[in-house]
Amino acid sequence: KKALIVAIAALVLAACSGGNTGNPVVLEQQPTVIPTVIESTPVPLGGARSNPAPLGSYVVVGDLTIRVIGTSDFKPSDNQGLEGEYEPSEHVIQVNLEVTCNVISDESCNLYDLGSSSTVGASGIERGYMFLWETPPDALQDLTIFGGATIVGNIVLVADIGDHDVLMKYSVFPDEVAWFELY
Repeated sequence: KKALIVAIAALVLAACSGGNTGNPVVLEQQPTVIPTVIESTPVPLGGARSNPAPLGSYVVVGDLTIRVIGTSDFKPSDNQGLEGEYEPSEHVIQVNLEVTCNVISDESCNLYDLGSSSTVGASGIERGYMFLWETPPDALQDLTIFGGATIVGNIVLVADIGDHDVLMKYSVFPDEVAWFELY
């Protein structure tokens, strides 16, 4: 009877061990995978063509804070002193801006670069600034303002007739660019 109990116990132990005869079980070690987290820096408002600043938004670029207040379209027959050189497939846009100089009061900001802004529409074609024989009222070109000063005025650009989602591109060299919705 004792031998029978020992035999049954041995069978139970063998069944529970899964047929292991006493040799150690070696598990394959799987490589540890550490997930890679890619952090993306969000593009600031106005910092890219894909994220332009809407009308009325303030964007800091270089030493200036710029806000597009609104736009007006002009045709040559409007006789607004905007006789310039442009193609028949283009129209003239007067852009009304508010510009603040963000330096100390003893330093100044030159607004010359505003005149070299350009437009880019849904077509993806960039159009340069508008050369004028006469300047529009309140023109923001060849001006210098001192730190803390804010000025409101106009620049004139061209865009393709029929283009839509037209943006203004303002560049401060070497690599700062701001994008603004015009219409």
